[in-house]
Amino acid sequence: MDQDVTKEFHRRISIDHEEENAAFKWLQKVGVLQSHQELNLELFLLRQYSALKEQTQQQAIKAGVNPEMPNGLSTPMLFWEHIHSLVKEWHRQKMPRVERLSHIRTYANTAGASLRDNEAKLIDSEAQRQFLDLKDGVGGGDVITIDPTTWVWNQIFCRGRINLLLAREKTGKTALVLAFLSAYLNRSEIFLGQSIGNPGKKPSVIILGTDQSQADWGEMFLSAGMVVEEPQRPSERMAHRQGVPIPKRCRLREEIKWLFTAEAPCFLDEEGIEKIGELARKNPGSLLIADSLASLVGPLGLNENQTEIAEPIKALERRLAPHKITTILLHHAGKGREDERSVTASRGSTAITAAVSRIIHLAFLNEKDKSDRRLVLNSDGRGGKPITFVIEQTDHCQFTNHGDYADIKAEQDQLKTETKLNERQLPVLQLVRSRWIDNHYETTAKNVLEAYPDLYAGQKGSSARRMAFDTLQQLHPKKLVESRNLLGRNLYRPIGVDLSLAKVELAESQKKAPPTPPTHIPFEHGEKVVNPSPISPLEESLEPEESVPMGQGELLDKTPPITKKRRPHQLGFDDPHWGPRPTTNGKELG
Repeated sequence: MDQDVTKEFHRRISIDHEEENAAFKWLQKVGVLQSHQELNLELFLLRQYSALKEQTQQQAIKAGVNPEMPNGLSTPMLFWEHIHSLVKEWHRQKMPRVERLSHIRTYANTAGASLRDNEAKLIDSEAQRQFLDLKDGVGGGDVITIDPTTWVWNQIFCRGRINLLLAREKTGKTALVLAFLSAYLNRSEIFLGQSIGNPGKKPSVIILGTDQSQADWGEMFLSAGMVVEEPQRPSERMAHRQGVPIPKRCRLREEIKWLFTAEAPCFLDEEGIEKIGELARKNPGSLLIADSLASLVGPLGLNENQTEIAEPIKALERRLAPHKITTILLHHAGKGREDERSVTASRGSTAITAAVSRIIHLAFLNEKDKSDRRLVLNSDGRGGKPITFVIEQTDHCQFTNHGDYADIKAEQDQLKTETKLNERQLPVLQLVRSRWIDNHYETTAKNVLEAYPDLYAGQKGSSARRMAFDTLQQLHPKKLVESRNLLGRNLYRPIGVDLSLAKVELAESQKKAPPTPPTHIPFEHGEKVVNPSPISPLEESLEPEESVPMGQGELLDKTPPITKKRRPHQLGFDDPHWGPRPTTNGKELG
């Protein structure tokens, strides 16, 4: 019996001690006692703390306030008057955002203030602005600083800004970034045809890799040369010789200051942003690889299709701004948006693309052809000019440049057009190309008829030539040939060739014309000319010559005079091309 009484006595003492301890903490919470004040054992045993708590509560009830609320926020007016200063203090204490929002709603309910969730977020955002001492802008006459635009990868990754890399899943976003990172840290001057900026004396990289496991990152680091493999231990070498798989032990390059993975993640909540900001403070000018946005904001419970999804990006930018950090943020492109412009290709709200400075979009060149692994890289946005070219991942984290997208697209369109040519157009196109390649000759309709007479069987003369001309002309609007008119001849050449290289094709040998009969000169044959023609040489060549044998000159006196009909005009001078005038009986005829 005595033992039961003793147990009950000790139980009650224990309860009293717990109540007294709770009362002491409550008095500290509401500010009656200082937070640094230590518990007084004498007052504790006399239960003075419980008595003081009860007294404080009674006074609060009479005053109409809630002593458990800071500043007695028991009315809506008191709540709106003091809530911003309270939330600002919570920011200073680095209280997580979820807890802050919960506290705001609790205080509002206790004070009887009507408050929606979005209003609680607005209160928190405004308190954050006050805590960070963000300016409300600048006015006329204020001096602003404009830093020149520089690049870590020319026209693609802008230095000191947030660069958004968009692509569908398993397209090669991370591999491309690591391939660039390897070239950047190795101080290469060019990567995929674009110049690389100066990494500085001590380049540094921070990787938010919550989208992949450490094993996946390790494989990619090995391929990109971002780790150094450690030598095997003796036991590992022996096991390896026996065919036992041995894990590789690798050491990260010194430039990689921190790596977060799926097993050891970092998120874009306030705690994570603060952690990233501290790393940035220790390593100013770093590259920050954030892979990917969906995994980094997942625990925040944000709706990707609402504008609120961009808030963590803006908060990260504000935190990193003093340290000149270049951020490469990876995000997924929307399904079915491969052919859209970069600003609309993002999955989720367009507020994501609006929150960044530069947008880089990766998409397959031929989405329907699974064997074609070529990618179109398009870079657009603030601070530079748009650029588009074609690349391909030839090996893990190894890429090659195929050239300008416009040229490759033109080649593709040309191939598609050629597959639709008819049985006359295709061989004629091949003829135009072969003549140019072999001799830099242009092609005419006559050349077509000579090379392919069977194409126009049944047609003769001008009809066949017209059909050959039509075939050549049909290739022109298809952008397969170019043409020009030279001295009335239509000449065709392949599209895009250098016209200055064109050669003039020698005309084919004409049929040999009959020789012109020699001019008969009478006095060279001892003949006398009767009525020498006073007309021009051309007219005379058309007139039959009259001649008489020697000894018959006397008959000339009886020759009837030349009429105007037979002699249209009289030359008033001797033509120097004809020599001396012929004579009869030694007298010049005139």
